[in-house]
Order: sequence, then C-alpha cells, then structure tokens
Amino acid sequence: MLIAWILRLLLAAGAAGVLAVAAFLVATGSSGWPTALLLSTLLAVLLVPTAVATVLAAEFLASTLLGDRHWRGIPAAWLRELGASMRTFLFAVPLLGQRALRTTAGERLPVVLVHGYLCNRAVWRPLFRHLARAGHPVEAINLGRAFVPIDEHVPTLARAVAAAGAGGRPVVLVGHSMGGLVIRAWLRRAGHAGVAGMITLGAPHRGTRAAALGLSPDARQMRRGSDWIAGLDAHEERAGATLARCVILTRNDNIVYPQSDQVLPGARILRLDGVGHLGLVYQPAVWRMVDEEIARIEATASARPAGAPGTLP
Repeated sequence: MLIAWILRLLLAAGAAGVLAVAAFLVATGSSGWPTALLLSTLLAVLLVPTAVATVLAAEFLASTLLGDRHWRGIPAAWLRELGASMRTFLFAVPLLGQRALRTTAGERLPVVLVHGYLCNRAVWRPLFRHLARAGHPVEAINLGRAFVPIDEHVPTLARAVAAAGAGGRPVVLVGHSMGGLVIRAWLRRAGHAGVAGMITLGAPHRGTRAAALGLSPDARQMRRGSDWIAGLDAHEERAGATLARCVILTRNDNIVYPQSDQVLPGARILRLDGVGHLGLVYQPAVWRMVDEEIARIEATASARPAGAPGTLP
C-alpha cells in the first residue's frame, strides 16, 4: 500500500538522519561511534514524540474550537492519541499492514473490520485478538489504494463480506473513521441481506471540517455538506433504517468534528471522553462497547432468518 511505503521511506530517512548526526559527531571529534550513535538516537527519541505531540495539540485545539467546544477529557485524549499515533504510524501501518488478519474459528457472528483514512488493517490487531478470543470469526481487510473515491473500496468489502458470510451466518460490520463510510457505501449498492448490523467508531457521518485540508477525492467526499454524503443520507432515508446500527464517538475527536453531529437516524449513539480519534481502536473501553453491541445484534439476529450476503449488482 502507498501509505505503508511512504511511512517506510520516512522511517528509513529517520534512520539515515540518526546515522548522519552520529557521523558528524565522529567527524568533528566530539565522540566515538558508540557514544555518537547513542546521542543521535536519544535526540531522535526526543524530537519525534515532541513533533507529534505538537501537531496533536494543534489538532485538539482546532477540533475543540471548531467543534463542540468540549474541553473535558482533552489532556487524557492527547496523551492517549500520542501513544496511538506513534504505535500506528511508526510501527503497525508500515511494518504489519501486509500480514493477514483472518480467523474462521468461532461459533458467534462473523465480524469484518474496515479501517479508515491513511491506515491499513494493522490498526485492528488488538481488537481482532479480542473478538477472536470472544468466539467470533474475524477478518480485517486492507482497502487498497489511498486517495481514491470511497466507492472504489466497495468491491473489496463486498468480497470480504461474501467470504465471511459463506457459512450462512449474517455478518457484523465494524468500521473506523472513513471505514464507516465505506460500509455505508457498500450497503447502498448491495443492500442489507446477510448483514446483521453495523458499528462505527469515529466515522464522519456528517462530514468533518478537517477534510477541508485534504485535496484527494475521498477527502473531498468527507467534507461537511458534500454531495456524496448527502447522497448516502438520501438513499438511507428512502430505503428506511432497518439495519441494527451503532455509532460510537468521542467528544474529544481531534479529526472528525463537530463531534456531536456524527450520528445516524435510528442508530444507538454511545459517547465517551478522554479518547482521541485514532485511540478509539486501541481502547479496551471501546472494545467492551463493541462487545456489548455485537451481543445486542446477535440477540436480534437470532430472532430472524439469515439471508445470503449482499452482492454487487
């Protein structure tokens, strides 16, 4: 994936920078190689988190002032988002994104996990393990090319849903951020057959002001008031909200805001504080919310016959 390769190049550039600083220290006679490497590594360890923390602080300030002005929980959210960002973009996405995340074991409803913008399936590894231990067959997908219209990801999700529901059990779809919109785009084309329910984490259902900074087709579609989101809403209004839906959002979301707008008609809305946008996929409290919602969906699904997974026309 393009994003993973870009991050790998940045990591390589960072390593080269560490070596360059060490070489400079040795060349100027400041220290020998062991000490120079230690000093340059310590410098990187200090500078990288500081830079990330500064960017995140600006994001939280903007998202609060331009969003709900909900200040409670921001310090905790900022600290957690710092850890989540370092974990995601320095390790998970560049190094683990190509590793498959799929298990067919388990008697409970199958779950398909759909990642968001600038990420890949590696962000789901903790929740994947959590759901697998709870008895769910689970598959986390890679959406593929970045910076393309959201509807281009629909065939990828269609294949995953068809595979997950091949045993006849309806599937639960869980999407983070843009992944929630990918799910809605697929449902618009394929219908609800074979789908037990949908859970979204921090999805920009009403668009986000942060997307005004993006120029790619998917970023433009996620802007507030976009024609694409209006089309999704209009289709769902005509079709009727018959699918079990749950929206989990954080009032400290630093990427998707205004935060309280990100709801869907007829959906269960669960709100929390002290968690940032990316942190939603890593927090055990959110995993428990997902657990409880899947249990609700299972109770509903057991009361009606399962259909075949939806297919693209």
